[in-house]
Amino acid sequence: MIGRLLQNDIRNHKLLSISTVVFMAASSLFISLAAVLFTDLLGSVDGLMELARTPDYLQMHAGRMDSDKLRRFAEEHSEVDTWQISPFLNLDNSTLSLGNNSLAGSTQDNGLCM
Repeated sequence: MIGRLLQNDIRNHKLLSISTVVFMAASSLFISLAAVLFTDLLGSVDGLMELARTPDYLQMHAGRMDSDKLRRFAEEHSEVDTWQISPFLNLDNSTLSLGNNSLAGSTQDNGLCM
């Protein structure tokens, strides 16, 4: 009975039925494309992190640092694969500007890793 009702409805409203099928197919296509793009994006971000060798842990501090103590700590702990000391030259935000905009009111630390 339901099949007969559906057949009659499709026969009487051909344009509506065809447009419904087209829009459903288009929405399925867009959902599939979104899923493919999402997985590609995740893979490319992981690849970029491996290629850039970004640190898993970053420690910033001010003042003097005992590099021998840090070296001994890294040697004694097998969890530490690699380590690096990079001095950071902090720049005063009031002296920096991007185009006509000054960074004087910015809370972001700007500097150069040497």
